[in-house]
Amino acid sequence: LYKYNSCRVPWRYATDWLWYGNATNSSATQVNLMASFFNSIQPENVKDGYRIADNSVEGTENNAAFVGTGGCALMYGSLYSSSLSNYFARTMSFDISQSFYKGTLQLLTLLLMTGNFHDLRNIPCYTTPTNTSTFTQTFTRTFTPTITPTISSTITGTPPTLTRTPTFTPTFTQTYSRTFTQTQTYSRTFTQTQTLSRTFTQTQTLSRTFTPTFTLTSGTSVPTPGFTVITDNIDGGNESGQQIIKLPDGKILVVGLSWDDNCTCYISVIWKYNIDGTLDTSFGNNGRMECPVPGTTFVWEDGLSIYVDINGYIYVTGYVVGCGGTCKNLVVYRLNANGTLDTSFGSGTGYIIYTQISVNINISIHSYITFDSSGRMIIVSKTWNGSNYDMIVIRCNPDGTLDTTFCSGTGYCTFDYNGGDDAGYKIFIDINFNIYIVGYVTIYGPGCTPSCKAIAVWKLLPNGTPDPSFNGGNCFVYYDISKNHLNCEGFSIVVTVTGEIYITGYVDDGSGCVITCKKMIVIKLTASGTIDFSFGINGIYVFETYPGIGIDIALDFDYKLVVAGTIYNGSNTDIILWKLLLNGSLDVSYNGIGYSIYDSGRDEWAKGLLIYALCTYLVTGYTDVIGSNYDMLIWFDGCSKYPTSTSTTTGTPTLTQTRTPTSSATPTITPTVTPTVTLTETKTITPTMTPTITQTITVQFTTTATFTHTPTYIYTTITTVTFTTTQTPVITPQCDGTTTPTYTVHLIYNPEHSDYVIIEITSSVVLQTLPVVEVYPHCGCPPGHEIVFTYTAELIPGETKKYRVLYPKQTGWGDIDKVIIKGTDLCNVYGESDGSYTKETISRQDIIVFKNVIRPDNEERSRIVFKIYGGGEYEVKIFNRKGVLIKTLFKDIINEQTGEREVIWDGTNENGKKVVSGIYIVAAKSPYYDAKDKIVVIR
Repeated sequence: LYKYNSCRVPWRYATDWLWYGNATNSSATQVNLMASFFNSIQPENVKDGYRIADNSVEGTENNAAFVGTGGCALMYGSLYSSSLSNYFARTMSFDISQSFYKGTLQLLTLLLMTGNFHDLRNIPCYTTPTNTSTFTQTFTRTFTPTITPTISSTITGTPPTLTRTPTFTPTFTQTYSRTFTQTQTYSRTFTQTQTLSRTFTQTQTLSRTFTPTFTLTSGTSVPTPGFTVITDNIDGGNESGQQIIKLPDGKILVVGLSWDDNCTCYISVIWKYNIDGTLDTSFGNNGRMECPVPGTTFVWEDGLSIYVDINGYIYVTGYVVGCGGTCKNLVVYRLNANGTLDTSFGSGTGYIIYTQISVNINISIHSYITFDSSGRMIIVSKTWNGSNYDMIVIRCNPDGTLDTTFCSGTGYCTFDYNGGDDAGYKIFIDINFNIYIVGYVTIYGPGCTPSCKAIAVWKLLPNGTPDPSFNGGNCFVYYDISKNHLNCEGFSIVVTVTGEIYITGYVDDGSGCVITCKKMIVIKLTASGTIDFSFGINGIYVFETYPGIGIDIALDFDYKLVVAGTIYNGSNTDIILWKLLLNGSLDVSYNGIGYSIYDSGRDEWAKGLLIYALCTYLVTGYTDVIGSNYDMLIWFDGCSKYPTSTSTTTGTPTLTQTRTPTSSATPTITPTVTPTVTLTETKTITPTMTPTITQTITVQFTTTATFTHTPTYIYTTITTVTFTTTQTPVITPQCDGTTTPTYTVHLIYNPEHSDYVIIEITSSVVLQTLPVVEVYPHCGCPPGHEIVFTYTAELIPGETKKYRVLYPKQTGWGDIDKVIIKGTDLCNVYGESDGSYTKETISRQDIIVFKNVIRPDNEERSRIVFKIYGGGEYEVKIFNRKGVLIKTLFKDIINEQTGEREVIWDGTNENGKKVVSGIYIVAAKSPYYDAKDKIVVIR
C-alpha cells in the first residue's frame, strides 16, 4: 500500500530509469508497472493510498505528493504521453503553501517532469590529478622519395609508356610528434599515444516489443469476447444508456433514461456495475439509483451526461418542467459515492435548477457536463432566445453557483450564428484550459431549402471569450452543397496535446431521414480552426459502406482514434466501433477491417463510448434484442477479441532515447621511432584515368593533376618530368582530402504567421549527399537522454552549398539548444558542426491583403502581398469557405532569397466570371509557410 511513507517511490524509480535507462535496468520493469497503473486512472482520482498490485485506490485526499510522483512514472515511454500532460497540469494546479512535505515533492517532481532535475551523477566529488608532458623530436633525412598515387584507371585506347628519371635528390624534413600523458589515480599508469586518433561513432536504436494485455482491473473478471450487459426495465418500458464512465476502482457508472409507470414519463437513472457485468448492490437501490423527479418531462431523444469529481461526488444533468408547464429547464443533481443525494448541494435538495437553459417542453435537448482543473463545472446545451435556439455554455463554482469570472460576469455565454437554431453537444478542455464545443448551426443560402444544418466547433478562452486565433474568433462551420452534405451535426470532439482537433457526427442529403440517408464523418481541424487537408480525403473521412452516424469519439492509449456509432444494415440498426489512424484511414489491425459491429438481429443504437484501457472499449445505448421494448445495453469490444501477432512500437522523438557513444582508438606504441622509407620511382603515366589519391601523413607532396567536377578526370601528358616542377591540383568544388567541411547555421523565425522556423545551412564545400540536421530542443535532460529531432536538409534551388530545413514552430528561440549539421565532402572528408547558430526574427505577416472588402461590380480589386524567404515554389490561390478552389493567382518558382511579391484579385473565378457575394479565403503557400487571410466580396 503506497501511502505518505512510500509515495516518493515512483519518483525515485523514475529518476533511476532516466539516469541509467536501459531495458535490463532493474528499475525499468517497476517503472513500467507504475506507469501502467497511473495511466489507467485520471490524475484527479489519485488518492493518498493506492495499491499497484490490484489496481485499487483506498485513500481520501488528492494532492501533489501522489499526483506528481505518478507523473514521473509516466515518463517511461511515449505510450503514456497524453496521461503525462494531464498529470503535469494537475500537479501544477495544487496550492501546497501550507505543507512542507507536499511542497517539496511537488517541486522535485515538477523539476523531473520538465527536464530540469540535475543529474547528480555528474557532480564531481574527487578530481583526479593529471600531469601531462609533451616533447617533439625532429629527424632530418636525405633520400630519393617515392611518389606513387593509387590510381583506379578508366583507359580508352592504348596509352603510351613514358619513362622519367629524377634529376636531383631532394631533402625532406620529417617531423614526428609524440605526446606522453601521465595519469595518476589510485595506481600509476603511463600511456604513450600517437597524436593521430580515430573516432568511431556507434548508434544504438532502441525499440520495445510488447504484447498488449487488456486487464480491466486486477482481482476481478475481465470482459471476454461477446461480453454484453442488457438491463431490462423493471416497469417493462424503454430504457437507454446515455453516457458511461470509469471509476478509480475500475467499476462503471452509466446514466440514462428509463420509463416510469408512476409518472408515465421518462426519468433519469444511474446504474453501477462491477467489472464482471453484475450490478453493484452497494450503490443506490441494489445498483440502480433514480434521480428525484421535481417535475420532469424527458423525451426519448434527450441526451444526459454524468461526471465524477476528484472528491467522488457524482454529477448528473437532466431537465425539469418550468415556465408554468410550457418549457423545461436544466437541472444538475449531485450524489454521494453510494448513490444517495448530497443534501449539502442545492440548499438541501441535492439538485440545482438553471433557468438560463430553457427549451419547449416537447423539444429534445442534449446537455454535457465536465469540470476544469479548478473544480468548476462547465455545461453546454441550447436555450430559447424568444425566436430561435442558441448554443449556451455555463460555468459554475463547486457549490453550483454561477461563476461570475466567466463570460463578462454573467457566468454563461450564448452564441447565435445566423439567426437560426444552434446547439452544443459536447465539451473538451485542453491542457491550457481552453474550451472546445461541438454541435450545429443553421445555414441559410443557395442550395439550402429553406435552411441547412452545419457542423460547428467553437473555441473559447478560459474566460469564455472566443479565441481570436481560432478561425478569426468565429466558430468553424462545415457543410458542402457540392457533396450533397446538406444536413450535418457534430456530436463529439477530442483534442490532442499538440492542438489537433477531431470531430465526429453525420452528414446527409437533407431529405429528413432518421439514418438511411446519413453517413458517419470524421473531420480534422488544425489548431487555427481550418480543415487539415492531410487527413483522409481533403481533411475528412466518410464511412461509405453503410449509412450511419458517429456518436462519440476518443483517442486510444496507442494514439489512434476510436469512434462509436450506429449504422443501418438494410433491415435494422446496429452498433459499430471504428478505429482510425491519425492520417484518416481505417486501422485494419483492428478486426482485420478497421471496424466491429454488434448485431442482435434487431435494432440497436449507440449513445456513449468509454475507452477502459488500451484497445478495450465499452459502448452504451439500447437494444431491442428481447423484442418487447428497448433495453439498456453495455457492449464490450477490443483487441483481445481479435488476437494478432506481437506488435512493435517505436517511440516518438519527444520520448525516444538515442544514445551515441563515442570511443577513441588510441593505440599504445613503444618509445622507439623507426621511420621506414622506400626508395622507388614512378615510371609510367596513363593518359586518361580516374584517380584515387592516398595521402601519407609523414610525407607531404603535391601530385600532378588537373580535373573538373565530372566523374572522369583528364590528365595532360608531360613527356619530361622532373621533381623540381610542382603541379598544383585545380579542384572544383574545392576540397583537399584533409580539411574538414564547416557549416554556418542561421534560423529565421516569424512569431506571427509562419508555421515553421527556417533553418538555413551554408557549407564551406559541396557535399556528396544532403546533410543530416539534428535539432536539440531545450529539455534539461540528463546526459544520454536528450531529445533529438533528425531531418535531412534539402538543397535550396539555384544553390550548390546552401541547404534548408523547415522545423515545426514550438515556443520560440528558447526551445532550441543546438543544431548539429553532419555531412561529407566530395573528397570523402566528414565534418560536423558544434551546434551553434545565429537567428533572425521577422515580425511581420507572411501575407498581407490590402483592401479586403471589394465590390467587383464597381471595379474594386484586392492587392495581395506575400513574403519571400528563399528560393522555391510559391503559390497564391483563392478558395471559398467550403474549401473549393476559385482561382489560382500565382504559381511559379522563385529564386530570390528575400523580398516580396504581389498579385491582384478582381473578384473573378478561373473563367473570368465574377463570383457571388460571400467570404473568400486567400491562401499563400511556400516551402517556408502556409498563410491565409480573408476577402469579403459584396455584389
